[in-house]
Amino acid sequence: MFKRIQYNVILMDIQMPVIDGYEATGKIRKLEEKYFVSSKSLRVPIIAMTAHAMEGYRERCLKAGMDDYISKPLDRKLLIKTVGKWQHTANQVIDKSPVIPPQPKYRNNDFEIDSNNAPIDFKKALLEFEGDREFLLEVIVGFIENVKRQLVTIQKALDNGDAEVIRQEAHSIKGGAANLTAENLAKWAYDLELLGNSGNLSEAEAIFVNLEKEFTVLDVYIQEINKNN
Repeated sequence: MFKRIQYNVILMDIQMPVIDGYEATGKIRKLEEKYFVSSKSLRVPIIAMTAHAMEGYRERCLKAGMDDYISKPLDRKLLIKTVGKWQHTANQVIDKSPVIPPQPKYRNNDFEIDSNNAPIDFKKALLEFEGDREFLLEVIVGFIENVKRQLVTIQKALDNGDAEVIRQEAHSIKGGAANLTAENLAKWAYDLELLGNSGNLSEAEAIFVNLEKEFTVLDVYIQEINKNN
């Protein structure tokens, strides 16, 4: 998203489901060095937003490459004042048109899925990432690796009847999947989140099986796209 437009100000949420604000800031600073600015004074200001107002969080944000810090719940006057303090007057645009990758047909065991029934709306996601195919795939792969660990955690929680852990992990998967336009995965994660929230896990195992299956579809699909790089 950042190669085409240099924004006036970025409000950076620290706790995000795929990559956190610290990592995202690092990626933005590297992109700036490559595409936009050679002077630190010209870089886009990044303002951290976090629920943590504890001592040391501001320093951690500044060390990660951010420029300022505001805590939640947001104070409207402070937000306006802080943004006004850092706002630049112009955007810088780079002429780089989105490159839409081919949507593959692929086979996984006994089923085949084509681009019309893909587990992710790659074209839509790519547009959200301003045509940065490489960065989008990097984010998706990171999401997939994280979900693999989360599925193990959920399975253990199902074995132990731990509804709260199930709710937390399913909520995280739902948010990440929705952000990446993996709507079916987000749906199954949401269904599992609701069961975890209710504490009634009688149907959780069946929902989890569907969640795993949809995740496998996504994993195979992205592997096929990466093969075409």
